[in-house]
Amino acid sequence: MAEISFKLYDCNGRELTVSGVEAYELSRNSDAPCDSLRLTFEREELLSEIISADMLSDGELIFRGLCDMQKDETTADGFKAVLYFRSMAAVLVDNEAQPYTYDSPTARSMFITYAERYGFKFDMDDCACDGKYPVMKGCSCYAAINTLVSEVRGKNIIVTPDMRLVLPDEKQVYKAEKDDIIRERRRINRGEVLSVIDYKTAEEPSYSRHFKSRFAERNKIDRARKINLTSLGAWQREYQLKNALKAGLKKYRSLEVTLSGAHNIGLYSLLEYDSAFGGNCGEYRVSGVYISFDGRGERTVVELERNYDMEEIMYVD
Repeated sequence: MAEISFKLYDCNGRELTVSGVEAYELSRNSDAPCDSLRLTFEREELLSEIISADMLSDGELIFRGLCDMQKDETTADGFKAVLYFRSMAAVLVDNEAQPYTYDSPTARSMFITYAERYGFKFDMDDCACDGKYPVMKGCSCYAAINTLVSEVRGKNIIVTPDMRLVLPDEKQVYKAEKDDIIRERRRINRGEVLSVIDYKTAEEPSYSRHFKSRFAERNKIDRARKINLTSLGAWQREYQLKNALKAGLKKYRSLEVTLSGAHNIGLYSLLEYDSAFGGNCGEYRVSGVYISFDGRGERTVVELERNYDMEEIMYVD
């Protein structure tokens, strides 16, 4: 079983080790650019002001983040500290990008413009869009880079603890031992699945164009939405339509597996285990990981989602 440890860094540049941990929770989710950590521990003396933290598993760095909130309270034996951190991706999320409309930019050029000055590293294959790419007022530095990458590659960027911008490794496999499985839950969510999107473009101002999922239709789901795509270029429209259908469909059938102990499992990886709901669930990918410790011990909750073939078709009235 992995040994979890923490290092804290205060405003005076001091490194502090943590003992007397009462509880912690490390949260990762594919829909959120930042991982988060909540840490509770007791001390004999008042904690100085903390600016950042490292979380290690058997000496390997699995989280590095900045302190958003620190709460200290007195106890019968001294002091209790409760700290909240977001991963280093928070630097890109919290800083606003300069608004500008680019002409066929690459992911690397966007990285150089919006992330390199903060000490991040570009560690992925480059890609480019085909046409105008607007960065609007209020857009974060993370979104300025990630929106382009996700529209071209269909994947969100991950910011690693050592501040590298990477695309998820979907070939990674984590094998869970049967004895580690505490609980397994299955969820069928029909309420968020769309069957068709009616949309309009600058060329066709009425909602006469349609993007339909025959998979949803075959499963007796009849739910439509209207989307205005008049401000988007042709290269961006298909991404927006596919993303709108995928958002609900990926939650259609999901699994939640609780494991004993702390398991450092990467997002988008495959979790191999014998499922009570039907054999080895090799078609499900990790969409959320929550490693925690409290009075009941250490455990890891893994959320799994399945990618379905939407069987999409486009047509015009």
